[in-house]
Amino acid sequence: MADDIIKFIKAAQAKHSAKAGAICLMGYSSGCFVALAVAAKLKASGFGRLAYIGLGDLPIFPLGRQPAVANGVGQVIPRNDPSFVLPGGGKPEVMKFPVDAVILKNYYQTAGNGPIKPFARKPNGTRGWWWASGMLYGEVHGMILEWDNVRAEVLAGIDKLSHFGPLARLALADQCHIQFCKGYCPGQFRTDATAAMLDYIRANP
Repeated sequence: MADDIIKFIKAAQAKHSAKAGAICLMGYSSGCFVALAVAAKLKASGFGRLAYIGLGDLPIFPLGRQPAVANGVGQVIPRNDPSFVLPGGGKPEVMKFPVDAVILKNYYQTAGNGPIKPFARKPNGTRGWWWASGMLYGEVHGMILEWDNVRAEVLAGIDKLSHFGPLARLALADQCHIQFCKGYCPGQFRTDATAAMLDYIRANP
């Protein structure tokens, strides 16, 4: 899919002018990986700085995504240890990606994060407290290093989610993820992308 999007962008560029124009990429949940793969390949090919990249509930995998995301994006593994005193372990954070845009915006919510596991196997082979998830595919959600990170919970009292049983926790966490991605993120993306395009037009009259 990433290659198809890149072909579309290059075809549009070739058809209209040699100038790239304002490019905005957005994705939520697994769509984040497509947006990142496209952005990374465009940067590697010397395409220039994008106007906006917006992500919603980027899936972060405690032991790494398999297969790794293409074009150097990688396995999307937490870089920080969880806290055993904060609900869900706190906020996992991943390293910055090989992408470039004027605006880098990451929206996330933490429903389903935790409870963290003691003596868990970490990606580096050691054992200790590590991230875990109540979601179906084991993902957690959090921050990206050096991005504008915006936390927005869709369920009041989400920090009390760990008090539910495993099945109820799974259902609530997945529902929060779906509601966040499909209900909250698109509006934020539209607002951000509109602002990014206006900024581009002002800078390139």
